[in-house]
Amino acid sequence: MKNPLVSVVCTSFNKEKWIAQAIESFLMQETSFEFEILIIDDASTDASSKIIRKFANENPKKIRFFENEKNLGIAKTWKKICNKARGKYIARCDGDDYWIKKDKLQKQVDLLESNKDSKWCNTEFQTENEEGEILFKKSFAEKFVKMPEDFTEMLISKGFTNASTWLVNTELMKEINNTLDTKTPDDTFDIQLELFVKTKLSTIEEPMVAYRFTTGSDSHPEDLSRIQERNQRLLQTQIKFLQKYQEKVNFLQAIKELLEKQTTLENYLAEKEISILERNKLLSDRQKFIDEQGLIIKHHENNVKNLENNIEELENRKWFGLHKIIHKDSSKEK
Repeated sequence: MKNPLVSVVCTSFNKEKWIAQAIESFLMQETSFEFEILIIDDASTDASSKIIRKFANENPKKIRFFENEKNLGIAKTWKKICNKARGKYIARCDGDDYWIKKDKLQKQVDLLESNKDSKWCNTEFQTENEEGEILFKKSFAEKFVKMPEDFTEMLISKGFTNASTWLVNTELMKEINNTLDTKTPDDTFDIQLELFVKTKLSTIEEPMVAYRFTTGSDSHPEDLSRIQERNQRLLQTQIKFLQKYQEKVNFLQAIKELLEKQTTLENYLAEKEISILERNKLLSDRQKFIDEQGLIIKHHENNVKNLENNIEELENRKWFGLHKIIHKDSSKEK
């Protein structure tokens, strides 16, 4: 295929559980134009490469498969595979996500072709867990995530446009990739910031992609130290872009965003504080109940002990009285 209009670009690292579903969703696309599928595996240690190679062998005219000899990381791998793209547009999809509509590419191409002010578009999406259960059918509309509208909002909120929904002009994407920091903790954060500076984002409000929310991944770490490290590195990225594009920042909007985030954080902390107070009250009430039960038990123990003493005294009196009667009868016989 010499002149595809779209290059579907997919990166994979240890995605054996999901990569087949992603590739099948690319192959099912119905378009009026030619498109190619570029897949690169970043030295996976599972069966990802084997699965991808099988699809590539079965679809040699459609799929081009590349493999890294050693693990390079997402940013270097992304830059490498984009340089192989021959289409006018690049459609990105990560190896653990997939497309759910057959006309995704067609609708996105039609949108960008008719809107010369925009070289980048995304779509609404559904969110699933690792088992494929749908958590949100419309993740933007249901406010699972907030989609930023411009550079300032993206910078402050570290927003999310969902890279697996993107269609981007290839020349623009390669231009941005040339300045991409390959040590960034999140390549899509840097790319989105650059895209907001250089073009307008167009959006299709129909869910066309399934985004898989996987815990323990680079973007959603579970370990506290990893979360803190990631946040610190993202802060460095924010400062870098703030300095790089000062003239693009709407400072009144930025202050508003920060105040809103501060209020949200304060509300969250207040909720946690109330939860802690309620928990402490429950623990206090529980201890009070235990103490009261202890006093009741002790009271009953004392009553039982007194009862036992009374019974013992009655027994003693009974035997003492019986002894006196026996002794008296014996004296009469004499």
